[in-house]
Amino acid sequence: MTTSELIKQLQEADPEGNTHIRIARFGEDDSGIPDYVCKLPGYWDGTYAYEDEDKNLVFTSADSKVDINILCYDNWVVRHLDDWESKLKFNYTFLDKEGNKQRADSIIKSFKEHEYEYRRIDKQVSDEHILKMIRKLKDGCTLQEKEKCGYKVLELDDGKKSMIGNGYSHVIMTCGLFKRVGSYWVVDI
Repeated sequence: MTTSELIKQLQEADPEGNTHIRIARFGEDDSGIPDYVCKLPGYWDGTYAYEDEDKNLVFTSADSKVDINILCYDNWVVRHLDDWESKLKFNYTFLDKEGNKQRADSIIKSFKEHEYEYRRIDKQVSDEHILKMIRKLKDGCTLQEKEKCGYKVLELDDGKKSMIGNGYSHVIMTCGLFKRVGSYWVVDI
């Protein structure tokens, strides 16, 4: 992402330019690439912090914030799970040919390990999550589809409304055990 693209997204998310910015990072590795920017209510997805005029660090959930989301390398692999190897390019110029190959091979090995581990854990967690949602819907809860920052996510209403993360929303929408009726998702078994 170039600075002009980032500035454009920031201006789209907050035209007045008065919202505090929180750097949102998903994944354990600090390494990554800029992904997207969106303006959210201050309470959304956890509190945020800023430094005020007197240099105090203020933690709050008030007003709104602009999230600058970073796509860490592990999550990049997950996003491109079925074709990440074909999308991986190396353009090293600082080592000799053999050094560049070793560095690339090391990254590929790390990505393959992450893919294997993700698929293993995702299968277990997805199965558990699906069963949990089936029970909640049979108990009278509702799941409504919403759009947040360009993603389709589900809002669970079990007396208090809470958003289901992008990954789990995708599992419910694609597993074949639920169907969409209007903007709601219901059990289809």
